[in-house]
Amino acid sequence: MKLLLAEQDRDFPAAFSALLRLHGHQTAAVYDGTQVLTSLASEKWDAALLDDSLPRIPHRELITAFKSSSVPVIVLTSKRLSAGLLTQEYLASAYLSLPFLPDELTGLLSRLSEYRSTKTPLVYEDAVITPSEFSLSGSIPVTAGEIELFSLLLENKTINEKRMGCYVFSLNAKLARLNKKTRIRYLINKGYRLVTI
Repeated sequence: MKLLLAEQDRDFPAAFSALLRLHGHQTAAVYDGTQVLTSLASEKWDAALLDDSLPRIPHRELITAFKSSSVPVIVLTSKRLSAGLLTQEYLASAYLSLPFLPDELTGLLSRLSEYRSTKTPLVYEDAVITPSEFSLSGSIPVTAGEIELFSLLLENKTINEKRMGCYVFSLNAKLARLNKKTRIRYLINKGYRLVTI
């Protein structure tokens, strides 16, 4: 993948570029919002890592620019992941809370690449997630974490509540907003499951 690293801390791209190259990725670094927009206009990117405190242009505007260019964006944030963050209007393709392990980043990049190439939608009753578009029912944006959660639930796999709990709440909120009958519920002795209400 050809990755744009947009991070105000100049040490971050230097540290992670070597790791990402070991995994077969090409990288380039920019350090403010203006440079991000210039790079988007002049280069074709497969994905981007975006610091949510990048100077000069608010990260929400940059997320919109990436989405209009069909470039998945991972936002690096010092905030704790929450349903509130994951249901905001300007939603990135994925979020990584700082600090994170290198394996978390490389694993997330692999999932993003896989989702972008997945043409088959994930369907349960009236709920349809299209991984390649990062969307629920074609109108509500979802993150890579919510796609992963929905996929695990379709396979009746055990959900790690500590890691996936915020995605349960955010995806349920999005399903409710669309007036879908599908919900995620915790069932005694079974764990989280997709149900119809």
